[in-house]
Amino acid sequence: MTLGSDAQPPFSVALRGDQQPTSIARLQDVSGSGDGGVILVDVIDPQGIVVWVNQAQCELSGQLTQDVIGKPLESIYTAESAREIRALLANPPQDARLPPMELALRRPNGRSLPVIAAGRFRRLPTSDAWELQFNKIDFGPMARRV
Repeated sequence: MTLGSDAQPPFSVALRGDQQPTSIARLQDVSGSGDGGVILVDVIDPQGIVVWVNQAQCELSGQLTQDVIGKPLESIYTAESAREIRALLANPPQDARLPPMELALRRPNGRSLPVIAAGRFRRLPTSDAWELQFNKIDFGPMARRV
């Protein structure tokens, strides 16, 4: 799949665990917003493996970072959400951006955490493969305000 000349520059998530490329460290800087809201972020590789997740997402979902890094996306998303994401990984949109969508994160207690997610595909610098970055907000508090 070719995105054309207006594609965003790629960033690499080839490092795992505590090692973080500069651009991943920058994702941590946007983890919180001024109004007390929190942005949840994860990055998934083309095979559906979680390669990075921010601390805010781990805290809100009740999972430890080391329990999700390197694991299939089903370790953090519900079965229905995982199916949707895998379909996107198999057939990324031409413009590499995803419209806002409702997904659900898994919690260890068996309950799900509904989120609103916006995603984008980024080309890996070492190949023609893509990774998927999701930025999410907890849908629960937002739904109660509506």
